[in-house]
Amino acid sequence: MSDYKIQVDWNDPYDQAVETITGCVTGSNVLFTLSHEYACTVGSAAVVKIYCDPCMIHYIDIQNLADAQPTWYTSLCATDLPYLETITASGATSLSSISFTDANVTTACIGGTALTNVDLSGNDMAASDVDNIIIDLDALSTASGILDLRNNSVPTASSASARQSLTDRGWTCYYDS
Repeated sequence: MSDYKIQVDWNDPYDQAVETITGCVTGSNVLFTLSHEYACTVGSAAVVKIYCDPCMIHYIDIQNLADAQPTWYTSLCATDLPYLETITASGATSLSSISFTDANVTTACIGGTALTNVDLSGNDMAASDVDNIIIDLDALSTASGILDLRNNSVPTASSASARQSLTDRGWTCYYDS
């Protein structure tokens, strides 16, 4: 059996900035437990970046991380994760930015966040998934932000009122038409 490892950049100048974490095999899944003991510098934002090669991540759940330290993490990003399907960030109250591009994301659970920047472009999402993300983002009632859902399916009439609501609140929205 081979080791499954990822690197996490905690963007913390006072602690180990990049940490290698070995996954624990649980059934047919590999579980990576991420924990960080120290808050980022006062007045700075923690940007958590995940790297792995080869990257076979299917699911990212930062809810437990957010529950432990809900105000430390403001941004989560990754690129070229061809197997990533689900992102769960519900309850990460200070999370203002997520960027998962060129992956295979179909589900993003974002309730209870403070998102003002969402980039899920290039994920080849179905129209219903695009609609759900727009509707969920609108439900957060955040004033102004940027939403990028280009290179996915075209949103349907189901999300028309949510799209208009976001635009009315100052959001810049990019999606295919």
